Amino acid sequence: MKQLTFIVFLFCSFCVLSQNDSLLVDSGYQKKKLLKNQIKALYGFLGQEGIHSAVTGGTGTEELKVHSARVYYVKKAKKNQKWLIKAGADRIASASTDNIDFFESSASRKDYRVQASVGKTYSDSTDTNSFGYNLSASLESDYFSRGIGLFYKRKNKWGGFTEFKANYFWDELRWGIVTAGIFDFTKMVYPYELRDTSWFNISHRNTLTLSGKHSFISSYRSKLGFLFDVTMQQGIISTPFHRVYDLNNELRVEKLPTFRVKIPLAIEYNYFLGSGIILKNYLRYSWDSFQMNTYTYKLQTPIKLNYLFWLKPFVRLYYQNEAAYFSPYQSADFSVDEYYTSDYDLSTFGAVNYGLGIKMKKKASWQYLNGMEFLLENCNRADGLHFWQTTFMIDYSF
Repeated sequence: MKQLTFIVFLFCSFCVLSQNDSLLVDSGYQKKKLLKNQIKALYGFLGQEGIHSAVTGGTGTEELKVHSARVYYVKKAKKNQKWLIKAGADRIASASTDNIDFFESSASRKDYRVQASVGKTYSDSTDTNSFGYNLSASLESDYFSRGIGLFYKRKNKWGGFTEFKANYFWDELRWGIVTAGIFDFTKMVYPYELRDTSWFNISHRNTLTLSGKHSFISSYRSKLGFLFDVTMQQGIISTPFHRVYDLNNELRVEKLPTFRVKIPLAIEYNYFLGSGIILKNYLRYSWDSFQMNTYTYKLQTPIKLNYLFWLKPFVRLYYQNEAAYFSPYQSADFSVDEYYTSDYDLSTFGAVNYGLGIKMKKKASWQYLNGMEFLLENCNRADGLHFWQTTFMIDYSF
């Protein structure tokens, strides 16, 4: 993975350095070749710490380290048509995952995830209407997902657009355990001491998402947008290797309903203050059939330093109440509860995210490089979870 990342960034650096040649060209009119290919290369790292691992029943380390690489390739085909190809790989080191097999807990337990998607977009001669589709797949040691997506977008006369998206995913949770290169296609991953029982008689999880957005210019300084999402899941919503302990220290696999619905509604309001400063406000409420309600507010203030550089500080406030089926460590009651989980992602908590983005836009003298962007983010949750992540993206055409 390190070698792959080095090669990607070495190639990107070569493209950047090649721009110096354009400074030697006379500034008079030149006929430029139309660039039909675009590549965005991204590298990210996430580090996480916590004390409520769901793998060990709501207690224990949640230490996690993730290295991610993504490549987005856009190819202009015929007039008003584009191909979009995405590929990515993640290297995951998780201390809590060691406890699935009673291994000594450490940050050295490795897992990998690969994903890819291919899609095509079409637009009319005026670029007013566009639509497209994509096919995707993702694989990790205990999960295999396939997906299909459709979208339609139309620019409106109020300076905004209306957009609709639909995605459907077929997920398989018994794709196998990867141990020393051995795939087992017939079993799901249960905690070691619970593998004498078949806890579920199904192994799939299907997800349908429908989303839409309508935006328009609300004044000469502001823009307003309304968003909605509907997510429906059917199948195994539980994670098969999450443990739950009850009042008597009896142990079982996490069990959740086999159907779930989420409905978030959101508003975006962007206001231009002047002097290169924009206030971007985002407010969202979400309802969940697990009896969870979530509230999100995000403020980002892009600041234009000059024609080349932007600073993008942001803060995000989040709150949710616990799901109806959540029980902390050793507090479930199996004699009464039909469903139960000790996953603190379904508990009551508040969280604060904050960070800074730095964006460098395209200079007129650059022929191929479109820009670069760097992001640093930190998050603190009231339940003790903490993570920080950083990403770097470079964008160029050829």
